Amino acid sequence: MAEAARSQGVPPEPRASFLTDPFTSRDLFGVCRGRCLQCTDCGKYLKATADYTVNSIDQGRRHPDNDPSITRCSRCGCPPEAHEVAEHEQERELGNDAFALRRYDAAIAHYSRALGMCSTDAALWSNRAAAYLAKGWPQQALHDAEHALALRPDWPKAWGRKAAALLQLGRPAAAVEAYQRALQLEQGQGETSGGSAALRHGLRQAQAALAKQQRAAQPAKPRQPQQPPQQQPQAPKASPAPSAAPPKTGRRAPKPAQAAGAADGGLSSLRQMCADAEAAAMAVDSSGTPRAACKQCGDSRCPCFRPAGTLSEAELAAVLAQQAAANGGFSKPDACTICGCPSSVHETPREFATRQARERRQRLRAQRQASGTASSVAGASAAAAAASKESTFQPEALDDRQRRVAAAAQRRAEAEATGDVLQDSDCDMLTQQRRTTCGGCSACPGFRLLFRGCDANDPEVMFYCSACGCRSDQHAVDSEWQRHEEARRAAEAAASERRQAAAAGGGAAAVAARKAEAEAFATLGLSLGADAKSINRAYKRLALQLHPDKQQRASRAEAEAAAARFVRVAEAYKLLSGS
Repeated sequence: MAEAARSQGVPPEPRASFLTDPFTSRDLFGVCRGRCLQCTDCGKYLKATADYTVNSIDQGRRHPDNDPSITRCSRCGCPPEAHEVAEHEQERELGNDAFALRRYDAAIAHYSRALGMCSTDAALWSNRAAAYLAKGWPQQALHDAEHALALRPDWPKAWGRKAAALLQLGRPAAAVEAYQRALQLEQGQGETSGGSAALRHGLRQAQAALAKQQRAAQPAKPRQPQQPPQQQPQAPKASPAPSAAPPKTGRRAPKPAQAAGAADGGLSSLRQMCADAEAAAMAVDSSGTPRAACKQCGDSRCPCFRPAGTLSEAELAAVLAQQAAANGGFSKPDACTICGCPSSVHETPREFATRQARERRQRLRAQRQASGTASSVAGASAAAAAASKESTFQPEALDDRQRRVAAAAQRRAEAEATGDVLQDSDCDMLTQQRRTTCGGCSACPGFRLLFRGCDANDPEVMFYCSACGCRSDQHAVDSEWQRHEEARRAAEAAASERRQAAAAGGGAAAVAARKAEAEAFATLGLSLGADAKSINRAYKRLALQLHPDKQQRASRAEAEAAAARFVRVAEAYKLLSGS
């Protein structure tokens, strides 16, 4: 069912590991609990999830609404409210839940709040690195993975997260080393989890990327000029008889041009054909090397090499005299008659092809940047026109907005041209709040932040919307996100009030409560600190023994004593069970 839902795009079900794991530190409602405030023997809330199992005998009774004892701590027997809330663990578990639901922005926010409370937990750094990797932010993931390794240098999972970040950053050599280190540590620790398979898969990907990078770095072999094949004299073939029809085959006869190209072993592509044609049209120097534009003077002044052999005697005499006057009374041997530079500073065919390809890429990049800037400036102009009606912005602010929108469009164009990763987020990087429409302009469809890894520390990029150029705090906060955040803060405030009330309940009230609890245990015939199961069994046994229906044959005095004791047993069970 999970695979089918995933294939149809349905989000996965929420995590409920605190209901399925054998032991957990979260109560029945998913709140992480720490040390107990009522007793000193329990260092941390621990619950055996097997206690939540309802058998056929207890059907209808064992439920938190009518039997709260099943939520008590399996270690000390105290209710979960008696244990303090472990806030950083609570944020970590909420982050894990959000990560399992693929809500990576919320997971990053929870992990960040947990790190603000406890920055020495390596698992928090590693988990946030995993969320950054899923979000496609390898630079931030590498930062968090290195923090986790600084706290736990021998943790294979942190090494795996670092290797994955390095691989996404285009550093396969370092990624291979990190993957090998992670596998070595995991084998040394004897772990047999599914992480080994993931590490081996990542290692294979890194090795493939490294091999591809090494092949691309190897210099290209120079092309050898192809010699035309020598045509062998062939004996004249006898013409077939007119009545003899050619044999029919399933293939169409090749065209003459295709047959000639196949026979000559022609060029591989049209671009190579053009390059060879340009090289054939170039003039050659004294060594027989074709030469193109001058690298010192530039192609605008000397677009091609022109040796002396291409001039007439009169033109040659005039050029030599001009060069001699310009060079101090002598002429350079084997020099270009256009610029006077020697042939060695003119481009070879390979250098000419490289320059042409570079100029072609620059023209394409400039066209993309111009189109993106024009569209962005048009959008900013529309936003400026709408804002001018409201008279809320000055002309200087309007120019700044246009500049930011144009810069965002330029970042997008550069990222597309260079293959860099462009991050796209709808969260305010300063307060980690999800933003929607802009209150300063009506042309903004919603808050959007476009940035690269190198822009993460630039406030001019990170604090402004890339769609309209307004500040992030001018955009409204998402109402759904704000509702969830207010509910979370209310739960934290209630937990804090309960802790304060529990701490303020010391002194005489605490002594009286402990005394009443000890008397309740004695009434049920149990030792102090008995677990919930023992309390339930003792209550059932005494209730059956002292019930008024069982006292029909007893005397009046015995029946009254049994009724009074039955009331005390019921009150003791109510006190100990918390109901």
